[in-house]
Amino acid sequence: MNYADKVTVKMVDVMGDDLTPILAAKVSFDRDDTNAETDVVLGWHDVELPCLYREQPLLSEKQQGLISYLARGMSSKEFEALSERLRASTDLSEVKELLWTFRKTPTHAAPFGHCFASFVVEAPVFVARQLVKHEYLRMSEVSRRYVKGDPVYYKPATWHGIAEDVKQGSGKPLENPFSVVGAYLEAVRTADQVYHELLLDVSPEEARMVLPLCHMTRWWWSGSLDAFANMCNLRLDPHAQSLTREVAKQISDQMVQAFPYSWKALVLNADKC
Repeated sequence: MNYADKVTVKMVDVMGDDLTPILAAKVSFDRDDTNAETDVVLGWHDVELPCLYREQPLLSEKQQGLISYLARGMSSKEFEALSERLRASTDLSEVKELLWTFRKTPTHAAPFGHCFASFVVEAPVFVARQLVKHEYLRMSEVSRRYVKGDPVYYKPATWHGIAEDVKQGSGKPLENPFSVVGAYLEAVRTADQVYHELLLDVSPEEARMVLPLCHMTRWWWSGSLDAFANMCNLRLDPHAQSLTREVAKQISDQMVQAFPYSWKALVLNADKC
């Protein structure tokens, strides 16, 4: 039996760059700068991504400001003014009103929807089932309706106790998890043995019913820049399940290389990943 103790994420394709949402936004005013890219950027530099080498545009402050405006739904001057009012306010009702004003401010996500990326992710099934909830991200997964190969099972490097708050998911690391690990490995060995026994007489799509959620799966995950940003803003939160947070972190680390200005404008924790 084979075990894995980590998840992996690899970018396999990317379309567009930080200039793409700028050009897409300008088309609203019947502007067409697609044939004059060298006139609207400060220059280009080479960047190495997991999937390819590519040229990256160097944007002016004005262009960076446009990306920030699209991501926030307000100009830098408006954002700073709102921030200053929040800092200076001592009236709780006013603070709530200002926060509500910011929350209701619509962003301009459509221009970011013209950039795309694809990843191959390897993680336990229970992680995949959590991440499939996110909208507008296409997932194509290995199917054990057809695959008979030996499963790989996830074995945590660290085990955690029960959280005091059920919404937290898990508590502090266990200091002596030996009995827990032994029971877990025995259950996995039993499931794996029964699975292989069933495969002698039963179809793969029915034999797979005994496989535990901890067996590893692999999927292609593709979507637009704004869709991945929405996913990461949720999953990078400290309260998110640790393995989904690790998937989001690896995606964020690679997206910030492909779309440095846009990703930092869209993802709250991009600089902390």
